[in-house]
Amino acid sequence: MVHTGADAGRTAVELTAAEGVFAFSPMAGPARLLLVLLAALHGAHSFLSEEGEVNAAKFYDAVAKSKAGQALGAAGIFDDLKAQEDSFYRLANDPMQYDPKKQIEAIRAFTRKAGPLLGLEDGHGPLHEMLHAARAVLGMAARAEGEEQPHPWVEAKKITPLCAEFLTRTIKAHKRRMKRAGKEEL
Repeated sequence: MVHTGADAGRTAVELTAAEGVFAFSPMAGPARLLLVLLAALHGAHSFLSEEGEVNAAKFYDAVAKSKAGQALGAAGIFDDLKAQEDSFYRLANDPMQYDPKKQIEAIRAFTRKAGPLLGLEDGHGPLHEMLHAARAVLGMAARAEGEEQPHPWVEAKKITPLCAEFLTRTIKAHKRRMKRAGKEEL
């Protein structure tokens, strides 16, 4: 791909990011690369609903009070949540990691963990029921009666970044709790 005229002097990262394709050039500095990638990802960022944010705080409280959470301790809970969050962000944002089957598996595992702790469905059963349970955990609006269901892979692509955001909010709730408790370990 040869660029001339207005494109002269721009790095390969800037040119390809503007075109919607990511290619990395040794000519681009790390800071510029990071800015370009963050700007590109910002447009694809999803935000939790108010109900989803409330559920994230409730989820943290339930995890902290559970036997498993007490056995892990504060640092263990943080490490577990951070690993899950990183995994969801990679599944949602890394084009090399994109695999709808992996997204669905991760959403199912997330829903099986979060659903029961929030008093919601646990995600066992057929795929469409699991996706419905995930939507409830994340505070997404329920589908209207008779509304056509999107393909599960399309649904998973929408839900995956929301799971990452949910876990980010859960980690923030954990940090607030630790700060209030006077434990500045995190």
